[in-house]
Amino acid sequence: MTLAEVTVAATVMGMTLTAALGISGAVTRAADKNGIENRQVGDARVALDEVLYQTRSASAVLTDGTLAGFPLVRTSTNGSTVVLAAPGYNPASSTVILPTVTDYVIFQYDAGNKRLLQTTRPGTGSVRPVRSSYVLAKNVSGFRCTFRARDYHLRSGGQTSFPLKATLATGASTVVLVDGVETPHTRSTSGTFGTVSIGSAVTGTHVEVIYEVNPTSFATDIATILTEGDRPALEAVVELEFAETDSRRKTRTLTLNGAARLRNRRG
Repeated sequence: MTLAEVTVAATVMGMTLTAALGISGAVTRAADKNGIENRQVGDARVALDEVLYQTRSASAVLTDGTLAGFPLVRTSTNGSTVVLAAPGYNPASSTVILPTVTDYVIFQYDAGNKRLLQTTRPGTGSVRPVRSSYVLAKNVSGFRCTFRARDYHLRSGGQTSFPLKATLATGASTVVLVDGVETPHTRSTSGTFGTVSIGSAVTGTHVEVIYEVNPTSFATDIATILTEGDRPALEAVVELEFAETDSRRKTRTLTLNGAARLRNRRG
């Protein structure tokens, strides 16, 4: 083999090796990225499903005072805590649901350690599993839970104005759906909590008004509405954000959100 042939062979081998290493590196990076993304999606889904499940079974959101050291605050920023009050339950009971027993379910965002914690404190007679600062999810970079009311009105006789049934949160906007279709509207301060109005040409029977509320005000506002069917539904909108750094020190983020209505009314 001549020197020229050896040189060509070495060059070809070098190029082949470089290409192989490049492919191997790309496969490793892709596997690293997919592994983190799959883990994030799995963790986020489990955590979000648990928060929404407990929200659906809750009858109220506690937002004032303290509960055995836990601050009860409306969660709108990181570092906050959400405390849900739910009726107890016991499958051995004839009613299963125990309306006179109160269970507390607490979700607390630990910003320092980037964890979402869950504490469950069942009332006497309830068999809800006990949890104490259980780590529901890790690598959590954000946790946000806001609350919105859903007013329901059955429109008749060309009605165009509909009173809000609870106090609108500061700076919040309203959304009006007529037979499920978002409809332009105006809002005024008339009435106890304000009023929304739609155009006279709008057709449809079922009117739904959606707006953000503070759970404390909401509980007080609806206490005067004695007919269960007339009460607005309270809905929690939950957002979880995850961040994790891969082997190349690149941060991967994922945001997942969902909504669930409390037991006060399903709609």
